[in-house]
Amino acid sequence: MDKRVTLVTVLAVIGFPIAIYSAVTAYHHRADARMQLQVLQQHDVRMEEIRRESAMFKQYQERSHAFLDAAKAEGIVSESWDRRRFDVENRIVSYRDLSDYIRKANHDANYYFIPERLDLKTPEKALEDNASGSIFQYYDRSKPVLALTMQGELLVKVL
Repeated sequence: MDKRVTLVTVLAVIGFPIAIYSAVTAYHHRADARMQLQVLQQHDVRMEEIRRESAMFKQYQERSHAFLDAAKAEGIVSESWDRRRFDVENRIVSYRDLSDYIRKANHDANYYFIPERLDLKTPEKALEDNASGSIFQYYDRSKPVLALTMQGELLVKVL
């Protein structure tokens, strides 16, 4: 009986630490596996987001290409337009001339005006702003006029 107790004791002394070591190692492996699973799940979520974004970008690209094709068919591409600078500074204009300038600043199928600046001054204001050398020093005070400053770019369709 003594031999059996000794054998059981020896087996318990050797087997118990081995069992504990195996259990702890298995626990760590399980924790590592859970961590890897979590990383993979996050990766899957991100991959799904990338797929959605990629599909949205592809739709955007298709719409953009369709728009550009339609623009080329209509002749609305930059190669079809000539850029011209439009500068009128402190020009004395009547009200009728002013309406002509404003009408020309509108656009149609063959030209497009990109305004940058539009200033209108009365003769009194122009003289007040620039007393020496003003364009209004010698104007006919009996006619209603304005000082027009109009700047921008005119796009003209090349035919």
